[in-house]
Amino acid sequence: MIQLLTGKTIFITGGTRGIGKAIALAAAQQGAQVVITYRDHAKARRATQTKHLLEKSGVQVLLLQLDITDINQIRQGLQETKQAFGKIDALVLNAAGGLEADKDADYAMRFNRDANLWLVNEAREIGLLGNGAWAIFITSTWAHDYPQIEPPSFYLPVATTKRAAEDALLALIPELAHNRVGMGVVVAPLVSDTGAYAVIKLRHREALAQEAEEGRMISPETVAEATLSYLKKPEVESGHIIYL
Repeated sequence: MIQLLTGKTIFITGGTRGIGKAIALAAAQQGAQVVITYRDHAKARRATQTKHLLEKSGVQVLLLQLDITDINQIRQGLQETKQAFGKIDALVLNAAGGLEADKDADYAMRFNRDANLWLVNEAREIGLLGNGAWAIFITSTWAHDYPQIEPPSFYLPVATTKRAAEDALLALIPELAHNRVGMGVVVAPLVSDTGAYAVIKLRHREALAQEAEEGRMISPETVAEATLSYLKKPEVESGHIIYL
């Protein structure tokens, strides 16, 4: 594979499975240094396996256990990234929450909106995001289309908070422009082999069946290709939205 991303550093939240893992693998195979995060100790084994897989591409990989709903952990993780690589060329805001059954009412907003704003602002504050860098938000069709189109009721906490996140992140474009940092959004329908897919398959099979029947399901690799395209097309302007 052509090494189109040699010298680039890609930071991916939720980078050890699903969409995040696919982005990390594609980036590593194209020569990028990769930072991947995972949330808690219970996922450490899988995270370590993903790190070893990425390293087979011959690139440097930084693995961070990081709860992005904790701003202090965000600051620590970004400092570790700065020490390891000095910069971030693409901050991929992939991790998402809201389908968990054991979280408080404000958790989805902290996870989907607040944490992503913290990541972008803190990375910029310490000089990790600079000239030509991108912050790229991964969202769903159900969230992007809300409130014009109502999503399935079980998905409403995710749709409302990811829609709030998209609006808040796009509002940062004028500020980011001062540092020549771009903001991109990738909008995807239901994606196979992800955490959300697993939950929907377990609890909401009727929604899964309808999406599959109507052809609204894609692979993590398709999302990865779209996400990394921001780094390969210099003509793309900040605020560009990719619809899959």
